[in-house]
Amino acid sequence: MDIDTVMKAIIYEPFQHFIPTGEGWARGFESLGHIAYRLPSLGYRINEVNEAVDIIIAHDPTVAIGEDLREYKAQYPNVRVAVACDHFRSHMEAIKDVVDFWFDLSVKHTYSDREFEKHGMPIGHVQLASHPEMFPNIACEKTNDVSFIGQVSHGYRSEDKYLFPVIDKGYRGAFGGFTYKGVSYPYKAYTEINPIYNATKVNLNFHYPTQKEEREDNLEYRIDINGRTFDIAMSGNFQICDTPIVTNFFEDSIPVVTPDKWLETIDYYLTHEDEREAKAKRAKEIALAYHTYLNRAINLIQKLHNYE
Repeated sequence: MDIDTVMKAIIYEPFQHFIPTGEGWARGFESLGHIAYRLPSLGYRINEVNEAVDIIIAHDPTVAIGEDLREYKAQYPNVRVAVACDHFRSHMEAIKDVVDFWFDLSVKHTYSDREFEKHGMPIGHVQLASHPEMFPNIACEKTNDVSFIGQVSHGYRSEDKYLFPVIDKGYRGAFGGFTYKGVSYPYKAYTEINPIYNATKVNLNFHYPTQKEEREDNLEYRIDINGRTFDIAMSGNFQICDTPIVTNFFEDSIPVVTPDKWLETIDYYLTHEDEREAKAKRAKEIALAYHTYLNRAINLIQKLHNYE
């Protein structure tokens, strides 16, 4: 398996529509000059691609997807199969002889690592990323002081600390994906989000509590960084974040802010445009250099090569 040789890949999603991660993988492979087939599995089956491909990336495979993978590999035994999943599920063991590389999108998840190891299925980690064509920088007026687009339910994502006080304070904002005080803020598709990032002075980015602290005795807790982090950075816009792990990826270009300093920090950067823009520029430089799906595609190909 040679990065310089044109390859064909199937990106297989367990959804009826394609999600940003799958689209990112597809564009990453295409950026390397490869061919990517996008298959939302509720609409297609792998064998409808009636030819041999070099790589299949499947996200959270169901039992039916597992059967498809086995059938396809029986027909085309040289295909390399990489499966992305957030934790071990019992039906996955039935296809461990079919899968060449298991991986999740977290930074560190010891509990999950141990569960896979226990079943003889070593798992790696390949983080999320972004793609410059999906989240380009757009020259436009900053009509929003703040923005947050995401799905929340009270207390589950610490929105009572990071989001609701912002709404209560009355900043000019763009919000989506939740209801608060009887007001519904409709969810927005990822294709609608980039213009909002670009029209916002301070983009808000906070994580689920389970993404910020690892507990080796609890499946839900891991060290993670969400896709929003990479997308806002790639768009060339400023954000504040709540998890220190972000500095491992973006140095000090994304301020890490605790709840007690959240509003104070928003106010500071609303009135310090030069600092805000300098950090946004640096975050984009880092994203382009290290955190594109092209980078991740190279990483994944190299990992699959190690299994040959």
